Amino acid sequence: MDEMRIRSAFLRGVASKLIKKLINRKLGYDVTVKLNGFDVSIGEDGDAKVRLNLELDCPKEEVKKFFAQVI
Repeated sequence: MDEMRIRSAFLRGVASKLIKKLINRKLGYDVTVKLNGFDVSIGEDGDAKVRLNLELDCPKEEVKKFFAQVI
């Protein structure tokens, strides 16, 4: 089994900024992203499992806008 883990604070910070830009560009939401952990495991059968420990902070207006689109 192959594994990749991002544990360093520097790389988590870089990934957090990229995720923030992606969410803003693709979905239009202004959020603050804090990536606490990122693990990828590829099993012998070729299936990949991705685990994210992620915090998103945003104003309540952004949450209302999100749920208005979903419902």
